[in-house]
Amino acid sequence: MKHTSLTKYVWQVLSVFLLMASVGVIYSDVARAHGERNQEPFLRMRTFHWYDVKFSKPEGTDIPVNGEVEITGTVHAFTYWPEQISGPSTVYFNAASAGAVFVKLEAWVNEKPAIQSFKMELGRDYNFKVKLKARWPGKWHVHPMVNVLHAGGLLGPGMWFNVTGDQNDFALGVKTLTGREIPNLATWGVSRVITWHTFWAVLALVWLIWWIKRPLLLPRWLMVHEETNEDELVTKGDRVLAAVLLVGTLGACIAGYIVTEKTFPRTITLQAGKAIINPLPKPPAIPVDMSAGEYHIPGRTVIAKFKVTNTADSPIQLGEFTSAGLRFIEKSVQAAVDNVDPGYPEELLPGQALKVSDNSPLAPGETRVITVEATDAAWETERLSSLLKDPESTLGALLFFYDENGKRYMSELFGTLIPIFKR
Repeated sequence: MKHTSLTKYVWQVLSVFLLMASVGVIYSDVARAHGERNQEPFLRMRTFHWYDVKFSKPEGTDIPVNGEVEITGTVHAFTYWPEQISGPSTVYFNAASAGAVFVKLEAWVNEKPAIQSFKMELGRDYNFKVKLKARWPGKWHVHPMVNVLHAGGLLGPGMWFNVTGDQNDFALGVKTLTGREIPNLATWGVSRVITWHTFWAVLALVWLIWWIKRPLLLPRWLMVHEETNEDELVTKGDRVLAAVLLVGTLGACIAGYIVTEKTFPRTITLQAGKAIINPLPKPPAIPVDMSAGEYHIPGRTVIAKFKVTNTADSPIQLGEFTSAGLRFIEKSVQAAVDNVDPGYPEELLPGQALKVSDNSPLAPGETRVITVEATDAAWETERLSSLLKDPESTLGALLFFYDENGKRYMSELFGTLIPIFKR
């Protein structure tokens, strides 16, 4: 009676689980974006800062299957890298999207092929170019990305693209070093993969069925507990089958290796080394020292107070404050306005201008204390207001100053950011 009740209970639990799984499969939608919003603010503010990012096509463009898009720009490895994660001693430049909906054709960093991992230096800049090919129809959010060893992928600004057409039309043809033409890497060798998977699946199924027809876990546990004769647990037939499968497995592996070696006599081993990609020369910078920072939660405003000294040869003005991909432009500085690419994602360009306490031209050698206010709902929509939960409540940003000739100077801004509940 107890056994019947237990079996009934187990079947009820399994039925509920299967029902929940079925509902999830039927009603779940495709995950498309925004992956960067799931990253904590300190990751987006204090790891990589992306600027001068340009997409070869405007946002929302219809790209046919096999169509291409190119992303270029510069990534800055922030000097004040958070201690909670590994530094960029081993990185790999990549592109991020909702799965393999695009194929990466090329990746270049500082005009060198970024087909291997390399080391990035903190406080330095790297130009990049990545070329992608559309593979899967749908609406996708695409980003440049740097994968950091032991830290994961850190995303740059993304843009929406509509991939149209039939996925079956996708083709990625290449020519090998031996001159062999491969019409489509996406399907090449699939039959061989299916054959081997089928072989191992059948082998595993035979072994599984052999034991399923025997008493399973609980009966065998009782037999062990009662110190039953070992020959009843593992019979002579079991040992014979195990030996046959062992010999067959080893034979299949050896035969497969020999056949593959004869079919593909020239191969290139996986490359484990790291490329050497030197950073760009250090651009002229303006010394900045942040003394105070606040984040007004209800007002969704970041306020930073800092001291700046003009070490340039001509007067300068603050033209842009950028953090975590958000670009706050001082619209009174025309050079800063002109530097905004028309195709830059609008959601990362807050509509309100940057408020600067004193943005009159700063003369060479002059020192001034400046307070900036960056207000926009984007702090909330980009989930940057969750810095309340960060292990370090700090601000990481870049400041761009411009002189009268439009020459740009970049400076890092770093300091404590205190959340304030103030209207």
